[in-house]
Parts: sequence; C-alpha cells; structure tokens
Amino acid sequence: MACGLPVVVSETAGCAEDLLRPGWPALPDWVAGKVHRQLAQLAGRIRQNGFLFDPNSVESLTGALLALESVPALREIMGQTSRLIVADFSCENFARNAVWAAGVAMGKGSVSPRDVSPTKQPVSSPSELTR
Repeated sequence: MACGLPVVVSETAGCAEDLLRPGWPALPDWVAGKVHRQLAQLAGRIRQNGFLFDPNSVESLTGALLALESVPALREIMGQTSRLIVADFSCENFARNAVWAAGVAMGKGSVSPRDVSPTKQPVSSPSELTR
C-alpha cells in the first residue's frame, strides 16, 4: 500500500476493515465502460483500493488477480487510494495519537489528535506519564 499498489485481502484474515476502503474505485468513464462486465462479476468483492476474496474459492482470488492484471488503469487508481489509506498508519500519526492519548489520560485536555504535534509537546519526564 505504501508503494501505491492495490491489495487483495482474504475475507477471513481480520484486517480487511483496516486495509480496504468500502465502495467502488473512482474509475474514469472510458475505463468503467471497458471493464464493467468483468467488475460486475466481482461486484460484492471490489473495494476502492483492491479486492476482498474468499480463501476457500480459487475463482474468487483468480477473478481479483485477473482484473488487476488486465486493467492497468484500475491498478493505478486503486494503488493511489491505497497510498492515501496507509498514510493514516504512519509513525508520525502514531506518535501524534500517543501524545494525545497520554494528554487525555493525564487530564490535560481533549484536543483533537490532529492538533497535537509529537515534536512540539514533549513529556517533561518519564514519571509524568505514570502520575
């Protein structure tokens, strides 16, 4: 995802909710028209940035892989969406949320995590986190 690639995720792996964004990819009309029939067969499994597949079905996985292989524009669009999704899992975002959570736990307000900068709000000492 960080490399801008679509993903194919098992429906039983438990991470589909985090890795796949619901809905269809935003395909230009010229692409949608060319692949409508192929994607219609995968309608229940297509997501904005990849496919969900049934690990007990060779056809389910094969359909997803063939769709990605045969439509470069689909790979590109899904890959761009993957990159946006995985940005939420960056080290900076993790640090921002950790600083925010520590602040809330210490009763220092409840500002949005997006308003907190991990580099601008250092903890003064390790013991401050345990008070």
